[in-house]
Amino acid sequence: MGLEVLAFSGLKESPVEDDNTVVLNLSEKHPERADGLKDSQAYTYQTKFEFRAGALGAENWFNELARMSGWTLGREGFLSSVRNADSGPFWEMMFFPAEGVIGPVTSQKLLGDFHTYDDRARLVSSDLFYDRYQNWWKAFEMAINDGAVVIC
Repeated sequence: MGLEVLAFSGLKESPVEDDNTVVLNLSEKHPERADGLKDSQAYTYQTKFEFRAGALGAENWFNELARMSGWTLGREGFLSSVRNADSGPFWEMMFFPAEGVIGPVTSQKLLGDFHTYDDRARLVSSDLFYDRYQNWWKAFEMAINDGAVVIC
């Protein structure tokens, strides 16, 4: 078990579900992050990328991402300050632990965050941190092209 991330580009609505489609299940808490993609709708896609964002260490990775991007330490770690905000660096992807879909517009904002904080991310002492950082970057880079990032 763990956090799985799938990124798609070139999504187009499909009237049928088959091996060449993905059905998107939007987050109940944050459906606006899907940028108009439809819940339970089948889509064909041009390209797909997937990676494992971690299991038990995933929350630690998100805490490190929040720390290095300037969030303050809350009572339960950096993520608690993110949860109590309504915007900020990487905010839209910080609904851990949860599932959801991030659409192309929100992906564009997050891709900008990845560009902005890349120098800081490279300085984090863990190679694993930057490897995951690059995977997330690639996922959002794909999703800006009529795609989505699915977190499950």
